[in-house]
Amino acid sequence: MRPRYGQGSFAPYMKPKRIVLFPTRSRRLNEILGLTVLVSAGLLLLALVSYTPSDPSFNTVGTYGAGRPAHNWTGLAGAYASDAMLQMIGVAAFLLPLALAALGLTWMRSRSAGSPLAKGIGLGLWLVFGPAMFALLPGHMMWRGAIPVEGLSGRLLADVLIHFLNFPGACIVTGLMVCVALYLATTFSFNTAREWFAVKFAFLYAWRDRWVYWRQSRRNAEADKVISAYETRRASALEKARRAAERAEAKAAKEEAKAAGSGAAADEPTTLLGSIFGRWGKQRKAGPEEDLPKRAELYPEVEPEGRPVSVWQQMPRAMVNTAPPPAAAPEPPAPQPEYRDPVPARPPQAEVMSFPAAAPAPEPPPEGEAHEIAFAERADSHLKTVTLTPKNVHGFRLPPSSLLHRSDDQQIIREEELREEAQILVQKCAEFDVNGQVTQINPGPVVTTFEFRPEAGVKYSRVTGLSDDLCLAMRAESILIERMAGKSTVGIQVPNRERETIWLRDVIESENFARDKSRLTLALGKDINGRIVTTDLSSMPHVLIAGSTGSGKSVAINAMIMSILFKATPEQVRMILVDPKRVELGMYEGIPHLFTPIITEPKLAANALRNAVREMERRLKLLASRSVRNIAQYNQLFEQGTPNMFEESDEQEPLPYIIIIIDELADLMMLDKANVEESITRLAQMARAVGIHLVLATQR
Repeated sequence: MRPRYGQGSFAPYMKPKRIVLFPTRSRRLNEILGLTVLVSAGLLLLALVSYTPSDPSFNTVGTYGAGRPAHNWTGLAGAYASDAMLQMIGVAAFLLPLALAALGLTWMRSRSAGSPLAKGIGLGLWLVFGPAMFALLPGHMMWRGAIPVEGLSGRLLADVLIHFLNFPGACIVTGLMVCVALYLATTFSFNTAREWFAVKFAFLYAWRDRWVYWRQSRRNAEADKVISAYETRRASALEKARRAAERAEAKAAKEEAKAAGSGAAADEPTTLLGSIFGRWGKQRKAGPEEDLPKRAELYPEVEPEGRPVSVWQQMPRAMVNTAPPPAAAPEPPAPQPEYRDPVPARPPQAEVMSFPAAAPAPEPPPEGEAHEIAFAERADSHLKTVTLTPKNVHGFRLPPSSLLHRSDDQQIIREEELREEAQILVQKCAEFDVNGQVTQINPGPVVTTFEFRPEAGVKYSRVTGLSDDLCLAMRAESILIERMAGKSTVGIQVPNRERETIWLRDVIESENFARDKSRLTLALGKDINGRIVTTDLSSMPHVLIAGSTGSGKSVAINAMIMSILFKATPEQVRMILVDPKRVELGMYEGIPHLFTPIITEPKLAANALRNAVREMERRLKLLASRSVRNIAQYNQLFEQGTPNMFEESDEQEPLPYIIIIIDELADLMMLDKANVEESITRLAQMARAVGIHLVLATQR
């Protein structure tokens, strides 16, 4: 006969821990008993609420005797019971149906109701001192106008306490005993008051987070509108200024050209070229239209499109004064030659001329200073949180995210300091003839990335070779230089001087983690840009965490374990924890997800790995017999209600995932290297399909 899950090869060290149930280990019987107690509590509450003084009871005779029908909602039994309880202990009797209802709900969910002795003592103290508390209240209040709210026992005890302690002392003693009674009758504890409030009122935290996120989104939308309106006005003002400047320049050029043309017409030409122009101009004055100067003379720089214009031709003809000819040179003959544009082979020597003053060229920025550095927005600046509320899954209640601490630190981006650091980077690279500019700064929670664009001709290897020199210049512990994916820049990652603390609650309440349906979703933290990073262990499918002491291995393991506790029930995921140091994983002792007690002995850990290999082989045979390929397909058969289509077997339950977490792998390898290495190798090769995953941490 095949051993059941958790027995056989896994005994005695691999026997799974079961949830302690009360009053029995049968869940169906617990539900029946819990439902019975819950209905009894409801009947008792109805009897107390519908109490009528005229109903038959132990105190009514004659006309109101037992022969009359009862108006109580639960009949004669309810009339007699409610009258007796209210006569004895007054309205303090209303706590009894509430206590019974709580007990019934606990049994229906197959949970332990706590210590019966403590519960009994607390309930007894309430029945004694609860009525006395109502008796000490001012006034004489009556229930339904017939029965005092304190009852007979409350009045007697209150009178005794007042006689011996006076009224103030009686109030103090009664209040103390009532508090002790409620403390013992409930699961309240001052040490866990915050956690209790967070669990019971997790929906309030969820509503608060939604309200805060809604207000933040509103503020962001309003800020975006203001910025957009400002940018629109700024662009409009710049466009108007540009157009005004163009009009002013055009007007100044036109006035300068007119002034130059009028001055040239007033002077008599003294050169051969000027005399030719002057005589030709006099002969051309035939009509009134030709009295005006030609457009080409006033605006020689304006030429038809497509016609090449030389520098010599762009200068106004009237402003060109060539050197005078020699004295012996004869005058030209009388017949006037036909006018042609003179295009000398070599431009004559010209005098110095004055042109309109142009705008001064902008001074180049100092060497090493970036022209424009853009600041990238952090990925977690507008992070939307999803508060996890308690959920009941197959009788197990998943914890809410409000149990974790929330980050109260504000994200402050030091723009001026980061710009100075970017300038230092550029200057230091320029000292080694690696010229370039920082185009963008990506601030993160722990590391800031400077995107450096090298100039043409600078090899990538020369930039990466400056890591040690940049560490000296930036006073940093270490600097990582690598290419930016999808960009033509090099990322220079510099650690922040003040590193932010990454809180687990920020990752647990992210949409990536909350919306993921996988039971093995792990919260890893944030990347260098502040983006939330989560992953699915079933797709990895094993994890090796390496690092020296103090590098964060234990923090990573605790984050992984907490991630699973927030997502999965004990029926879905089981864990095997190996802690040779005895101090890292001891806090998880007793959680229902443990497949075995926490293992601290190396020999027992080696035995657990060997048994895990046997469990893997058993599961592989089981999957083969069901004609499925992995554990997900096997468990899906139970969701669809199809496991009975195969041959009858004692395995008729879904298989849980098993996660083996080892804190110090090197210690196990030194003590039993052969068995440990062989077991880990086989599990790493074949255990993914059957839902067994390894999480190993080591220093070497």
